[in-house]
Amino acid sequence: MAVMTKARKNQLKKATARRSALLTLRQYIDQEYMDADGYAVIDIALYDGFARYNPLSLGRQLDLNEEIYDFIARKASIIPAQLPLKLCFHGGNLDAAEQERIQQLLTEHYTVCLHDKLWDKRSNRRKLVGMSAVGLFFLSLYFYFALKREDGLFLEILSVIGSFALWEAADSLMLERRDINAEIRSIAQHLTQEVVFAAE
Repeated sequence: MAVMTKARKNQLKKATARRSALLTLRQYIDQEYMDADGYAVIDIALYDGFARYNPLSLGRQLDLNEEIYDFIARKASIIPAQLPLKLCFHGGNLDAAEQERIQQLLTEHYTVCLHDKLWDKRSNRRKLVGMSAVGLFFLSLYFYFALKREDGLFLEILSVIGSFALWEAADSLMLERRDINAEIRSIAQHLTQEVVFAAE
């Protein structure tokens, strides 16, 4: 038992020492991402042989490779939405027309994402209003019939339906809406990002 306690104490000491040596998230972002102009820079390597465009897309529906969007999303996930982003593409020997096409596709992608989230927000608002109205209606019925001393089972059903509807409304407001707003802020960060192409 004493050996276990000693081993546990040593483990806690090591964990505490490691934790104190770790960078805070802000320090990590400053060290790994921030440039002299105050942008959080995400470097993207367009190595030889990498398919820049989705091989299934063409014409008016041409789109960038999903790996690019996924990589950007992973890197940007730890960067606070209030920090300006800069995407820096390296390699690929892109001419001016190709660079312009990539910028347009990025803008188009995040614009579509924004419209999708705004639609989600409208749906969330309709759900919030609808469930609130249903909940208040059934709870009003509950209190009305409770004053008339109606049957207990009937009152229980009214109470459960009303409470469930109001709970769903609260969930829509406090959880779903918060998540949607966070995603909208993230997309807005991408819509205002600067896109540059490094000379290799």
